[in-house]
Amino acid sequence: MTIETKRIGRPTGQSDFLEEEEVQRILGLPKRNTREGLRDYSILLVLANTPVRKGELCSLKVGNLVKNGHASMEYVALKKRKDREKTRRVHMPISEDVYEALMRYLRSEYRGQDLTPDLPLFRTMGKHGPWEKKPLTPKSVDFVVRKYVRLAEIKKRVTPHSFRATYLTLRLDRGISPRTLQELACHESISSTERYLRTNLTRIQDGALALAFV
Repeated sequence: MTIETKRIGRPTGQSDFLEEEEVQRILGLPKRNTREGLRDYSILLVLANTPVRKGELCSLKVGNLVKNGHASMEYVALKKRKDREKTRRVHMPISEDVYEALMRYLRSEYRGQDLTPDLPLFRTMGKHGPWEKKPLTPKSVDFVVRKYVRLAEIKKRVTPHSFRATYLTLRLDRGISPRTLQELACHESISSTERYLRTNLTRIQDGALALAFV
């Protein structure tokens, strides 16, 4: 006879979001004086500053990093459904500091080469197999995130998708409307966006005490 147990806590397969301090802690760990550390920092920087999905991150090219008056990341958002794939062109503003950090990485990564638009934004390190650098793979992104979450001693279930939920949650905390977040996340409906917005007891308490009548 088997006894069924009820899972308590996060829904099956759902990763945790990160607090602002935890994101900063992770970003402070890569050794940016090394090629690998600079690349890892740049990957984490994009994850922290855009709602990009893992597959979209791997498909980014140099040409997706744009500077026309202001800096932005322009890419095709892909949403897979059972019956079809839907795409949408995204124009994601990023800060000048993030843009300059990514450009420093690219100049180091492609030293001596012209930064043509078709070059992969991120590549593997070429440590294995034929020692050939290739466009970043989803498995590589998983490894980078796992590595620095472990080094940061964060005891949560953190995946690359956690950064997407974090991006939306922290901006909701800053007063950005759910409708604007829906546009940033490229969701068809507001209900899809709401599933990404996390909360915890501290947020509930702060919200309850934000205004007191006595």
